[in-house]
Amino acid sequence: YTPNTGTIEVDGKLVPFIELGVGFNPELTGRENVYLNGAMLGFSNDEIDAMYDDIVEFAELGDFMEQKLKNYSSGMQVRLAFSVAIKSQGDILVLDEVLAVGDEAFQKKCQNYFFEAKRNKKTVILVTHSMPDVRRYCDRAMLIQDGYIAKIGDPDEIADAYSDSFLPPREVVEARQKEAAIRNAVTVNAVNVAVDGETQKFLDTREDFTMNVDFECDRPVPANQLFIDVFDGRNVPVLSMPFGSEDDKISAGKHTAEFAVKNVLAFGDFRICIALQTDSERLQLAENACRFHIKGSAAEVMSVVNPDNTVQATID
Repeated sequence: YTPNTGTIEVDGKLVPFIELGVGFNPELTGRENVYLNGAMLGFSNDEIDAMYDDIVEFAELGDFMEQKLKNYSSGMQVRLAFSVAIKSQGDILVLDEVLAVGDEAFQKKCQNYFFEAKRNKKTVILVTHSMPDVRRYCDRAMLIQDGYIAKIGDPDEIADAYSDSFLPPREVVEARQKEAAIRNAVTVNAVNVAVDGETQKFLDTREDFTMNVDFECDRPVPANQLFIDVFDGRNVPVLSMPFGSEDDKISAGKHTAEFAVKNVLAFGDFRICIALQTDSERLQLAENACRFHIKGSAAEVMSVVNPDNTVQATID
């Protein structure tokens, strides 16, 4: 489409992950479609020859490449197209709701790829209705309503604005007032993950780490009501620890909490939340306080067996 006004400047090779598999021919084999799709992306036969084995390995379709594409499931077709596209080594990646590709193990491989692209300072543009994905992946977000830019800024703020747009204004105000009254008891200033005292975003499998929380209380708070929660990329809680026992009180003032973690988490992306447990609900004080990623492979899936033996908490 030609824009009505304005200009677009592209500095680098752009690869769209929008209509994956455009040009695939169901009467051709998987192998033949790799060469066909690669040609449409601008690769020569020699270039596809060099990357063919890597494409098949990433797609995990080695036993099916000589079968016609019409015999593939839709998930297999998307995996093959996705694997061809990532080999294009673009500088700018444009994604439209394509993060849920294939089964769980393959999705994690895709997530690892995008985290690696982000580490390598590539530009990734993600179009999605999934607010967990916005919070998990984005450094900056834009909310578009009725074809117009409604808001640009922090991903958490934009995600909140998107969710609030589905609520009547009165409910939004009442919910915000209720949250504000409880939030005033505890303010979370900073949360980070560190290894040997150095803040890290990417951890190796089985690499032990600490979760550090700087916070302040305007009045004494029972330690067993304040929690640090860790969620995986599927938004499943994998670790939850109170800041202390029911006999402990956190006094008014500024504090630092350190949670030494014996790393028995699966590979993938995680987010840390700080929550306050009231009599009736668990209120998120900092829903996406910190994000981190554990490198590894699908074969290295582990879990937290006993949090009490996994985490040691210290509060100053």
